[in-house]
Amino acid sequence: MRDGAPSFGNPTAGDAMLVERTLAWSERRPNRPALVQEGAALSFGDLRRRVVRIAHHVRAVLDAPAAVGDPDRPAAVGLLLRHGIAMPEMVLGSALGGAAAAVFDPQWSGSELRRVVERVAPRLVFADPALAETVAAMAPGAPCVALGGGAYSFEAWVSDPAAAPLQPNDAESPFYIGLTSGTTGTPKAFVRSHRSWTATLDAACAEFPLPAGAHVLIPGRLHQSLFLWAVVETAAAGATAHLLPRFDAEAALACLADAPIVRIHGVPTMYAAMVEAASRNKRCFSGVRTVLSAGAKLAPSLRSALAQVFPEAEIIEYYGASETSFVTVARGRENPPPDSVGRPFPGVGIVIRRSDGEPAAAGETGRLCLQSAMLCSGYLGRQDGSGFRIGADGWATVGDLGRVDRDGWVYLAGREGDMVVTGGVNVYPAEVEAALARLPEVAETVVFGVADPYWGERLIAVVRWAGGAVLGREELRRRLAAELSRPKCPQQFFVTDRFPLTGGGKVAVTRLRQQVISGDPGLIEVG
Repeated sequence: MRDGAPSFGNPTAGDAMLVERTLAWSERRPNRPALVQEGAALSFGDLRRRVVRIAHHVRAVLDAPAAVGDPDRPAAVGLLLRHGIAMPEMVLGSALGGAAAAVFDPQWSGSELRRVVERVAPRLVFADPALAETVAAMAPGAPCVALGGGAYSFEAWVSDPAAAPLQPNDAESPFYIGLTSGTTGTPKAFVRSHRSWTATLDAACAEFPLPAGAHVLIPGRLHQSLFLWAVVETAAAGATAHLLPRFDAEAALACLADAPIVRIHGVPTMYAAMVEAASRNKRCFSGVRTVLSAGAKLAPSLRSALAQVFPEAEIIEYYGASETSFVTVARGRENPPPDSVGRPFPGVGIVIRRSDGEPAAAGETGRLCLQSAMLCSGYLGRQDGSGFRIGADGWATVGDLGRVDRDGWVYLAGREGDMVVTGGVNVYPAEVEAALARLPEVAETVVFGVADPYWGERLIAVVRWAGGAVLGREELRRRLAAELSRPKCPQQFFVTDRFPLTGGGKVAVTRLRQQVISGDPGLIEVG
C-alpha cells in the first residue's frame, strides 16, 4: 500500500491481531468517527493514516544504527501525554511499529516518574511540550518528541512513510507496558503481549458484543488500563468512543444527552456521581443498553440506583486486574448474589487454594488462582514476590483472596496484606464492606485497619450516607452483628461526604487511612 502498511483485511478475522483489526475499519468505513472528544472527531481513515505514520517513526528509531537498547527488556515507547485522542493513536502506532507502549502518568511526582523511566528504559518518548524536557532528562539515550495539541504535525518528525513497509506483528511480542503499584510503593511494570490483548478482545466480543457503528462513553483517564482497554476494544469493533477531558458527572450526562450512547464503561465512584447528578434533575437515559462496571465492588444500592437512571440497560459487573484482564462476570439478568463478583469469565479457570496450596472447600477463603489466555507476560525487573506470579503448576494469582460457593459464585475477601488482625481475629475488609453496603442508609464504605496498642489493629469503617440518613455507632454495630461475628464489627466509624480518589477513580485507601490517623477534620467520627 502507498503508506507502507500491511493490508489489514477483514476486521473480524479471528487470526488478526488487535491493531490490524482496528485499522481494517479504515478500508470498510473510512469516514466513520473512531474517537470523539469535546466536539472534535477523528475518523477511522484519519486514525489509520496517523497510526501508520507513528509506526514508521517508531520503526525508524528502533532500526537506527545508533539506537541503544537493553536486550533484556522489550523495546518500549514511553507516552507522557495528557488525556485525549493522541493516547490511543500513540499506543496503536507504537505497537504497529514494533514497540510496546508504556503509558506514563503526568500526575506522578518527579521521583515516581524517574523510577518508572529507569524501570522501562524507553527507546523513544512522546510527550506533551510542557513535560518533554523533564522526561528527556530522565531518558538521555532516547529521542523525545514533543507533541503539540490535537493538530500536531507528523510531517515535522516522520520521514517518507513509503520507505520501509511495515511487517505484521508477532503474536508473542509485547504490545503494552502498564504500571501498577507494588506493596513497597515502587511501581511494577507489567507486560502484555499482542496475543494477550487479542485474547481479551475475543473474550469481550463473545460476552459483550458491540455492533459496528455503536457509540460508547468512556469517561475515565486513559492512563488507567481499564479505560485505555475500553477505547481500544471500542475501536476494534468499528464503534465510536466518546472521551471526556476529565471525569465530570454533569459532562458525562451531557454526552449521554447529545450522542446516541448505548454503552458506558465506568467504576463505581463515577457511577455514584452520575446517579447523584441525574437524580438532582430527575433524568434517565433509556438509550443506554449496557452499563459496564469494574475496578471495585458495585454496592447493591448503587446497582438499584443505576437501574433507575438507565432503565433499559443491563448492568454488568466484572472483576479482573490489569495483569489478568477478565476474571469473573456478574450479569444483571442472572440475578447474582449481592456480595458476589460473579462467576468465572468464559475461558477462565478459577481455583481457591489454602495456605498449604491445597484446593479449598466450597465457601472456604483462600488465595484466588486462575488459568487464562489473557494473562500478562510478567513484570520487568527484580520483584518482591507480591502481585502477579505463576506457580509451577501453571496457575496464576495477583494475591487476591476469595471464596467460591457451591453454586459457583465468586466472592472477594481482599488482597494479601489487606487482612486485618484485630484482637487475634482475622478479618477480611471486603466481608465487612459487603455487610455495610447492604444497609440502606449506607451509600458507600471502605474498611481497613490501623495500628492499636490494645487490639493490635483497630478495625475502621468510613462511610458515606445515602441521602440524609444517619446511624449511630451502636446502631451500626447492632445491625452488623446480625451478619458478622462481634469481633468483625468495626470499633470506629467515620463519615465523609467525599472519598479521596486515585487517578483511576478508585478510593485511595492509603490516603484515607492517613486521614484517620492524623485526625483529618474532613472525617467526622460517629458517636
